[in-house]
Formats: sequence, structure tokens, C-alpha cells
Amino acid sequence: MVRMDLHLHTNLSACANKQATVEGYVEKAKDLGIDVLGFSNHMWDARVKGASEWYAPQTFEHIMKIKEDFKLVDTSIKLLLGCETECDKNGVIGISEEAAKQLDFILVPNSHTHMDNFTIPVEEKTTLERHAKYLVKKFMDIVNHPLAKYFTAIAHPFHAVGCKEHEEIVSYISDYEFEQCFMAARKLNIALEINTSVFYKYDIHQLQNTNYIRMLRIAKEIGCKFTIGSDSHSLEKMETLSCADHVMRFAGITSEDLLLL
Repeated sequence: MVRMDLHLHTNLSACANKQATVEGYVEKAKDLGIDVLGFSNHMWDARVKGASEWYAPQTFEHIMKIKEDFKLVDTSIKLLLGCETECDKNGVIGISEEAAKQLDFILVPNSHTHMDNFTIPVEEKTTLERHAKYLVKKFMDIVNHPLAKYFTAIAHPFHAVGCKEHEEIVSYISDYEFEQCFMAARKLNIALEINTSVFYKYDIHQLQNTNYIRMLRIAKEIGCKFTIGSDSHSLEKMETLSCADHVMRFAGITSEDLLLL
């Protein structure tokens, strides 16, 4: 049974539900038997130039307000303070070393390609194959970043957020390309996230045969570690964690392959 959720957004994230609070998530975690909660609000550090209009208010100082909420919760559940930062189209990642040292974990997505001309040049989405190749480049931009040693996991790897053909995009990425990406991540101990918001809509047969499972199997063979996150922007979304056990089973991932923080 999955007992962690390392990808939660509270109402400090601009896109999260107003009722998404630390207290609410803790109560939900008790119901679901979760022992570890990782809060990863969207963040672009003001010390790094280039924030988009949407990201600009979501500074490091903004997400650190959550520490006051932690103090108000009396629980045996382990609470971790992290962030989900961003990699822009030029390979700039919105976090400074000063901020990185103060966080328990850092998630960086290679697949927030719904942010046209911020995270991806719009011409890179003219075909699904071109979109796929850009996701590979983006992954390598992240693992080759000067601060990569601080990165904990790649959030929802290769899942083109907001694109209805997201699973077909993954089909254009070869086993060899995945191997190269995952060997680079393994060398830096950067994990891959099993993001249940990607998987919960599939039935068992569909899930077993997705290109995402192919991807995760390759990562497992390479020796990568994994984190599990619901990517919740509302309390109810935590319930998608139930599909993580199926994902792990189909990909051959065991509890020993999980990165424990």
C-alpha cells in the first residue's frame, strides 16, 4: 500500500482549490493511511530572472508561508516542505541555491508544455513527434543544470500537461532515448515521479499497456529511484493514490525502489 504523497498543492499555489489547506490534507491523509506528506507549491524564486506573469507572485517567500500552517497542525504524519519549480524554454530553472538549501525536496517538471513560449517555443508543438523530442531535450536540460544536485525528482515525467494526445507523444520516444535520460538522472540520484493524476483515469487493461509503463520499466531497469505524488490541487484528488500500486506492479517497481525522504 502506498503510504506517501510527495506532490501536494495548497491554496498558496495559484491554480489550487481555496479549501486545499495543510490541515485538510492532514485529515485526508489520516483517512487514507498516508504517513508522509510533501507540500510542493508552484514557485519561481525572485532571485532568478525570467518569471512569467503567472509565476511572478509565487515566490520562495510566498510558499514559505506554509511553515506557519505546519505549526498549527498536531500530527504524527511527517510533513515535508518542498516546491514544484519550473524549467523555461531556455533551460533556466526558477530556483536559487540559497532557496534550494532550505527545502526538504524539489520537483522539476519537464512536461509543463501547456505554457506556450514560456516553457516551450510554440513551434515545437507543431507535430507530436517534435513535441516528444522537445520533452527529451527538456529532461536533459534539467539533469544538466548547475543546481541539479538539489533536485529530488522529475515531476510527471514526459506527460505533456494539457495535451489530449499526451500518451501518443510518449510513443515517439524510443527506448534508447529513455535510457539516456534515465542514466543521466540516476547518476545524480534524481528520481522519477509516479504521478497518479496521470494514471487514475485508465482502466487496468489500458494502464498495463500504456507507453508510460514502458517508460517506467526502462527507468527501473536503469536503476532509478521513484517518488509517488497525487499532484493534488484539491483534497479529493489525493484519492487517486490508490492506482499507484497497480502502476508499480505493472512496471516491476517495488517499495525498495522508492526514494524515502
